[in-house]
Amino acid sequence: MKRKFNSLSVEEAKVIRNRFIAISIATVVTLIIGVVMMRYLEGLQTIDALYFSVVSLTTVGYGDFTPETTGGKIFVMAYLLVGIAIVASLLNNILQNAMAKRVLKEDEKVKHD
Repeated sequence: MKRKFNSLSVEEAKVIRNRFIAISIATVVTLIIGVVMMRYLEGLQTIDALYFSVVSLTTVGYGDFTPETTGGKIFVMAYLLVGIAIVASLLNNILQNAMAKRVLKEDEKVKHD
């Protein structure tokens, strides 16, 4: 039997939860790629490369670090196109995941009662 809580079925909640996990992993992998590439292409320290990656992908862009090499500029253009979409998807899924967690928790309560 299909149970629904808060207009989300348990099955839909599980799909949302799995999607959230996948997008979270994609975000971490994207950050790691940014750090490795900025260290390699621009010679940044690890903390500076991570800072650059996070600030860029969240579209804050303070401008204190900018790519200076041609390879760095080309990489950053592609990185931002892909990375901003991934981070935007993560932010959207954070709220959906919160609802999904509540549905799954309520479902567990019903199963144990």
